[in-house]
Amino acid sequence: MRVASHGICWPLDGLISAAPLRCRTPQIFNATRGHHCQHGSAIAGVMAASLAREFLFQAGRLCSRSTRTFGSGCTGPAEPESMATEVFRGVGEVRVFAYPVQDGARCIAVVRGSVSRLGGVPIPLRIHSECLLGDVFDSTRCQCGPQLRDFMLNVLGNDEHRNGAILYMQGHEGKGIGLSNKLRSYVLQDGSEQLSEEDANIRLGFAPDERSFRAAAAALEHLEVDSVVLYTDNRRKVAGISTAIAAVVPWSSREQRWIDEAVWARIRGQPT
Repeated sequence: MRVASHGICWPLDGLISAAPLRCRTPQIFNATRGHHCQHGSAIAGVMAASLAREFLFQAGRLCSRSTRTFGSGCTGPAEPESMATEVFRGVGEVRVFAYPVQDGARCIAVVRGSVSRLGGVPIPLRIHSECLLGDVFDSTRCQCGPQLRDFMLNVLGNDEHRNGAILYMQGHEGKGIGLSNKLRSYVLQDGSEQLSEEDANIRLGFAPDERSFRAAAAALEHLEVDSVVLYTDNRRKVAGISTAIAAVVPWSSREQRWIDEAVWARIRGQPT
């Protein structure tokens, strides 16, 4: 598997074969050049929390009551159950798509600008697993809240990008085990054995990671996205989608932001 020569990306040797593929084997292509991007200003705590709550409320409001699921052999794009145009603070006008439940997960796509059939020009993409305690209440146990808010304000809301998407995965709470079991996992992690999250999930009778990203892959196919810069620290998300990945942007826990300047400068042919 050939990794893009520019941008930051993990070595994929052995990764694809080891990870559970939900659609086609991911392809890593070179990206087309565009314009340089810079991060915006720092995020104020009150505004960040308000933004996250608004996002989750609007996403949940758009979900229809249907819980139709797809069979394990389903491939191809998924038609959304509903769609509406919204205006998010710090982001602007977006389209929000609510897709059917697939493998126990519902994908909520938040799309800014044109993302379809761009001829290989990558768009910024965040696949974000639902995390109530982090996204809404800003738990310090995880980086979920800061990662979501920084992407929304400083990437999706960055006018130098002009487009991009968040795929918010409802049903991925606690790596797919649900909130109640996630709290039980916390008790084991904080106990005398100090279990890791993966070991605690196994102790509860689950796999280390129960999540499927087939719903995300199907949403990207419906949106006709042909190339992305993926913002993630999770290699399973790289393996879980079939869309071409031009680069992977890492998260900096120290700086509390996505480190993407060098990635976009290289993709767009600008000096770093």
